[in-house]
Amino acid sequence: RRSSDLGCTAVVMVVKGEAAYIAHIGDSRAYIVREDHARRLTIDHSYVQSLIDKGELLPGNAMFHSKRHVLKRALGSHRKAKPDYLYLPIVSNDKFMLCCDGVWGFVSRQNMKEILINNKPNEATVKLINLVKKNSGSDNITLQVISFT
Repeated sequence: RRSSDLGCTAVVMVVKGEAAYIAHIGDSRAYIVREDHARRLTIDHSYVQSLIDKGELLPGNAMFHSKRHVLKRALGSHRKAKPDYLYLPIVSNDKFMLCCDGVWGFVSRQNMKEILINNKPNEATVKLINLVKKNSGSDNITLQVISFT
């Protein structure tokens, strides 16, 4: 690979007062569980996501696409590659999960939701890592679970 082809994905959350400020680039993601509903907060900067956005690929088929790892934006890949930002007020009992594709690519949204709802952050983290490993996760596994009570 050429060094110009290499890049790093990232998702970062800063909490100030009762608000979460999230920045992301690439296909690292932020999720929120609020009132027993799990929702993805970020949109991937990937070739496959661009196909989904155009209606050319169903989201359920994305994980099987031959170019699922091709990023359109990543740190270090382009000088002008900028992250997206979002702001979200924090509500009591919110749980956030920040993770790389090595996590979300190997855990169903339903399993993720159940683990996040029914466990403390440290327990949820261990269970998610074990599930990723069980599901043949061969990518890196990076995640953080944050709970607000």
